Amino acid sequence: QATAKARGVFLSALAHLPLGDSASVFVKAGAFRSEAEFTEVITTTGATRVSRTERRTDANYGIGLQWGFSPSLAARLELERFRRVGRQIGGREGRDVDLASLGIVFKF
Repeated sequence: QATAKARGVFLSALAHLPLGDSASVFVKAGAFRSEAEFTEVITTTGATRVSRTERRTDANYGIGLQWGFSPSLAARLELERFRRVGRQIGGREGRDVDLASLGIVFKF
């Protein structure tokens, strides 16, 4: 039995292209700091637990749409990819993690 967990923080820059007065499409690129843990329990030789943790900084990027409801309020739909999470743990090359999100933007 094997499990993998990952968490992290990221910082991205956005470039908007207006689509009229209240909407825009954007691209984003940045970096993220992740911590990934891979744990495997091998039962053929008894109860052997193997665990490995990796911490690294890698690239993230994405695209999205933003709709403005007022000068201070907008909704945002984003698709993002985090590259090669857990690249060197568990004998694997890492996995790209995809994230789809819907959020609210408050400007002040």
